Amino acid sequence: MRLSTLLSLAALAVLVWPQSAAAQDPTACSPTVAECLVDWDLNGDFVPENNALRNTIANDTDRPADRVYVLRQGAYYGVTREINNQGYTLRIKAEGTEGTRPVIYPAPDNTGTPPGSRYFNLGGDVYFSGLYFLAVDPSQGEVATTFALNAPGMRFVVDNSVFQGGRSRLIEVNVDDTKLLISNSQFRNLVRNDGTSNGRPIDYRTVRADSLVVTNTSFLNISGYLVRYDGSEMNTVVFDHVTVYGTNREMWTNAFGTQAINYRFTNNLV
Repeated sequence: MRLSTLLSLAALAVLVWPQSAAAQDPTACSPTVAECLVDWDLNGDFVPENNALRNTIANDTDRPADRVYVLRQGAYYGVTREINNQGYTLRIKAEGTEGTRPVIYPAPDNTGTPPGSRYFNLGGDVYFSGLYFLAVDPSQGEVATTFALNAPGMRFVVDNSVFQGGRSRLIEVNVDDTKLLISNSQFRNLVRNDGTSNGRPIDYRTVRADSLVVTNTSFLNISGYLVRYDGSEMNTVVFDHVTVYGTNREMWTNAFGTQAINYRFTNNLV
């Protein structure tokens, strides 16, 4: 089955999936074992429990330093409240490498209230692998921001993941000296029909970046800047084996093109 078909089916499943039943107890993670497999259907009715992932993380107060939250292939993890990682490194990956990626998506709570303008409010390093982030709230449409980066010098590392949708900016960087490392991933359908300045995968605004390294990654159907950067000089920019198709604006703002001290653009298709 083609990747585009799989992603369309995943998006449809989120939109028609029934509302979660009353919240169940979150997965209890071992304080001594690094990996914690997070269940998504906590009462066996094959209906995803909203906040199964978020509550597992929030209640894991005795986590080891190398904690990794492992999500089941083909599972759905609805988030009604922001996930944040103040003071620790957040690692989330898929269980194994075969099958359909686990889907993380914003969902309304039992009163119909959405999680807000973002559903990852990050205060520490993050590592994501093998995941599918769907920036669509069934009751509110596409969310404005998926990730807000709020810790100076933090690392945002992504591999083998898909980012689908978003009406404004997908990654919002609010602090200086961040390191974004993105590989083997795909950004698709970040579109705002009422304004081509929106639909931006990466938005730094006026903060100063340390490095942005993007390899073996595709950006498909983007309505805004690929990178918005209005800050001062940044240390390193690498775009290698990157495919860009269907952007309605320049690829990036002028400052991004002139402020990199070390840069490499190789083997790209635009």
